[in-house]
Amino acid sequence: MTGRNFAGGFGFLPTVSLRVAVMGSGFILSMLSTRLLTTSFGVESFAVYAVVVSILASLPFADLGLGAGVVNATSDFHGGRIDRGALQTVLRTTVSALSIVSCVLIACAAGLFASGSWPSLLAIPSMGMGDSFAASFSLACVAASIPLGLGTRIYQGLQRTQTATALTFVGVGVQVATLGVVFLFHLPAWTYAIGPALALLLTNAFTMILALRAIGIATGQIFVPSRTIDLGQYGFSKSAIPYLITLLGVTLTLQMQRIFLSHASTPDEVASFSFAAQFSVAITSVVTLSSINLWPKFRDLQSAGALSQSTILRFVRMYTVVGVAFGAISATAAYCLAAFVTNGSVVVSLVTAATSGLSIFAWSVTRPAVMFLNSPSGFWLQAAWALPCAVTAVILTLTLGATMGAAGAFLASSIAVFTFTFAPLTIHSLRQIRRPR
Repeated sequence: MTGRNFAGGFGFLPTVSLRVAVMGSGFILSMLSTRLLTTSFGVESFAVYAVVVSILASLPFADLGLGAGVVNATSDFHGGRIDRGALQTVLRTTVSALSIVSCVLIACAAGLFASGSWPSLLAIPSMGMGDSFAASFSLACVAASIPLGLGTRIYQGLQRTQTATALTFVGVGVQVATLGVVFLFHLPAWTYAIGPALALLLTNAFTMILALRAIGIATGQIFVPSRTIDLGQYGFSKSAIPYLITLLGVTLTLQMQRIFLSHASTPDEVASFSFAAQFSVAITSVVTLSSINLWPKFRDLQSAGALSQSTILRFVRMYTVVGVAFGAISATAAYCLAAFVTNGSVVVSLVTAATSGLSIFAWSVTRPAVMFLNSPSGFWLQAAWALPCAVTAVILTLTLGATMGAAGAFLASSIAVFTFTFAPLTIHSLRQIRRPR
């Protein structure tokens, strides 16, 4: 199989093409929001906005890791290993559990707003009531999206990640509409954070409805309380607990750094990090989504005894090239566009831009091993390494962030991911596949 066909067969090219289209649309909106915020309200307002929006990054681990079981169950249903009734049981039980989590988080969002705790929690004393409302609204949208986010997991299990990616255009439309309202009516700075949160909620709702149709299950059959507890190989102890630990580690390592940096450095450095992160996070998501189809595909190949070391190594080489290319693109864009987009209000140094690109490369090369190890035993191995990775990233972000600012935060995540994710997981994956075919 040629390199092009090999990549296309695993859904790399279609998924990347769609994600680049979505990213391009989101990039225009993000740059426009940044321009309006920095020129109309100042750098500090942009920094507050960036930290508030980072709350949305908590969604991946908010599903308690139960999404992993849904991916595997859907993959097994798609491969004919379980029937629709078994899949429906997994979905109903998972939705019931996550709905409880959703209600708890919504209550927490209300409590944080009522008690005025957001400024101290995010280390931003200048946050006003509107900013606090935006933070609580963002957390509430994350909470409501938790059970709805299983729609994306269903598409992943069906090896149709590109469909879920295409549906994110719903969120782009919502953000265009909300940004237009905010601009036309000259609303305050905190209202800029409403659009991304609302877009997340509506996108997940729409994706869930269509995903259930794709597997032939009515929506009303899923959103009904379930009395089933034992999910077998898809249950909490088999995949959810280790997957939750892993996702929590990833979130602390990569997606919550703005909050940690706000404790260690200045608003200007938070703004610099946030501007560069608009590129690095978007491109990292492209890399992640392009690799998702490897999860069920590796599972099928391994079940058939057809997965070899050469397959893993081929993807490691491919994602090395992807990481270098995408990292260079992100770094160049962040460095060259900062002054233009923000009218000189936000400065992205060459070191900050370079380390942001390095973080993309570090994440990219981990993808093949991580996707291969998305099995019950592999989940626990990832969880074991996710803990030291997260701890190292947080400590280095606080220490390097205090001395190097935004560049220190990017460097911290790169060091942690290289040391505690790429090296051990890739070595273990190759050892687990003893003889190449």
